[in-house]
Formats: sequence, structure tokens, C-alpha cells
Amino acid sequence: MNGRTAAVLLSALGVVSMARSQEAGSSAIIDRVGDTGFLRVDVNGFGGLDARQQQLAYWLAQAAIAIDPIAYDQFSRFGLRQKRLLEGIVAFAGADPANRKMVEFARLFWANRGNHNLTTSQKFLPAFTVAELSQAAHAAHQRGAFATGVATLPPLLTDARLDRELKDLRASIFDPDFEPMLTSRWLREACFCNARSITFRLESFRNLPVPEVKTVLISVSWT
Repeated sequence: MNGRTAAVLLSALGVVSMARSQEAGSSAIIDRVGDTGFLRVDVNGFGGLDARQQQLAYWLAQAAIAIDPIAYDQFSRFGLRQKRLLEGIVAFAGADPANRKMVEFARLFWANRGNHNLTTSQKFLPAFTVAELSQAAHAAHQRGAFATGVATLPPLLTDARLDRELKDLRASIFDPDFEPMLTSRWLREACFCNARSITFRLESFRNLPVPEVKTVLISVSWT
């Protein structure tokens, strides 16, 4: 169980702060992309749970991992394919400094379960170009990315198949007028804001000012 991490997305409309709550000399923010901050919270009580409670926590974490692709698929008809593309680039070519913009975009993509902000439902665009994405995708492909299927998606075994995938996804990633607002896949006519059953709130953080951070993403891990 050591090192297993559960990610919890908490979004706020107002200005939110985290860093002042940590001990002197340390920061709660482990990463930042634009005005989005990433927090890590260690939960030290896991060792105090009995065996049955630990097993429950483990299987709940496994269930969350198993249903993760379903969330992307429901939020957008392109979500799973975008996720596969970005994860292949990050895993096989993310260490290349030229692909830093793609790594940062992937972090926001993971945090929002797609390329629409979960708070505003508005589409956010990448800082990289179509050509840069294609170059990174082909570099990752040459190193073994997309060689196996992901969820219900078949592998991308040839350069031609990868080029076709990049063309199919171009508008969904780069065009601000193409599906600019997030809607539930199963509720096409309704704004996703109205389709959600859970809203996360950060009332307790609002009096801790870090003006440049507007969204908090908390990663919870237990040992």
C-alpha cells in the first residue's frame, strides 16, 4: 500500500490559497501550471486502520483507477483518445525539454478529466502548436508509445494511423469554437454544470490569500 495515491479534484471560483498553512520553510504547493496549484496532503492515519479498513481503502482506490477511463469517455466523445495521446507523449517523450508545454497541458487535462475546466465548463487551449504536437507524438511513437490498446481503443501501430488520429483530434484540442463548453456525453443539450451530482467546495481556504492561484488540486496519499 506504500506510496499509493488517490487524487481528489477541488475547484474554487474565488481566489484560493494554500501555502501559508504549512510549516515554516515548506510549501503546500508541489507544482503549478498557470493559475492552477497542485497540493499534496499526506494522510498518516492509514497505518492505524485495522486490516479490514485497509483492504476497503485499497479496493476503493482500485475502483477509482478502474473507472477513470469512463469519466473521460462520458465527459467528451474525444476524451479517451485525447488522454491516450497525451499520456503516450508524456510517458515516452515527456523528458524532452521541447515537450514541456505538452506535459503541463497534460497535467491540466488530468486534473479536469479533459480539456474543459470543471468549474466553468469552458474549453482551455494548449500553448503548443499542431506541428509541435505531431512531432512529439511521432517521437513517442518511435519509442514504443501507442503500441497497445487502451480501454476500448485499438493500438496505433503505424505512422499513418497516428497521423489519422492526430487529424481527427485536431479540432477537439486546438479549435476554440469546436465544442467550447463541456456537456455530459449522455446529456447533450444540458450544460455539464447542471448534470453534475457532486460539487466540491473550498470554504475553509478562502481566507488564505495566494492571489495568483485560483484552482486547487489536492493529491492525497497514505502510508
